[in-house]
Amino acid sequence: MLSAISWLKMTITGQKLITSMLPDMETKKILDPYSTLIRLSVLYFKFDGTKLSILENKISYNDASLLQGTLRWNSGDNRNDLHNLHDPIKTVSEWYIESKNEDVKYLIKLAIRGLQKLKSAYQSSVSSSLVYHTLDHYINILVKALKKVKNNKNRNPFDDKSLNNNKLIDLDDLQTNVDNMDDIDNNILESSQIGDSKIVKEKEEIEIIKKKINTSFKNMWCENELSIHKNILDVAFNLKKNNKEYEHNINAINKLLDGKDKQIIDLLNKL
Repeated sequence: MLSAISWLKMTITGQKLITSMLPDMETKKILDPYSTLIRLSVLYFKFDGTKLSILENKISYNDASLLQGTLRWNSGDNRNDLHNLHDPIKTVSEWYIESKNEDVKYLIKLAIRGLQKLKSAYQSSVSSSLVYHTLDHYINILVKALKKVKNNKNRNPFDDKSLNNNKLIDLDDLQTNVDNMDDIDNNILESSQIGDSKIVKEKEEIEIIKKKINTSFKNMWCENELSIHKNILDVAFNLKKNNKEYEHNINAINKLLDGKDKQIIDLLNKL
């Protein structure tokens, strides 16, 4: 596990990235939470070794090949792009806890599989330890959301013991390799309080902007759309499990998301 000093360094770096992004309106790294969740789900169906790129407000995939590193470098991609996944993953987890939508629950479980596959793509990386920790954190955010909703459904309000039950729940045998990690978001908040008032003020202003953007993103989606994406991916999952062709289902998902990408760009241009 990383030391407190390492976490502080990561926090400061993250603050600099966010501060440089929003005030200058370099919006090409801002991601829609639901689109991000679906694209992480699609990652599960990609070839081993596939990595991600983030450009033009969407996630794209880089298949494993001898030219993968060159192509990613040419596009300005690097492992720092993984930091841009934090906000959409955190936001979509909060939305799920609020809505308890079963289709989103399915997508979250599939996205966890996608993130696990992404972890394996960095096995030979020199900085794999940091990448692993970052991806484990994202997996943990999603797992915590699933556990929180499941715990709330199973809780008996008249049973005092259930209120203090911290036992981990087996979520359909998901192998997350996540131990009892501390809540990193709380650490980030505490670290920001240590900084000067200017950083705190900037952070508050950024949070207001991000909240406005995320509300607009959320309003782009309806439950039927989420259900359509979930159903197509569920068919693909079962085809894959039975060693049958599923690529046409993934192509359908990509086409649907292409339409959302246009909405996202139009939305951000109006802000």
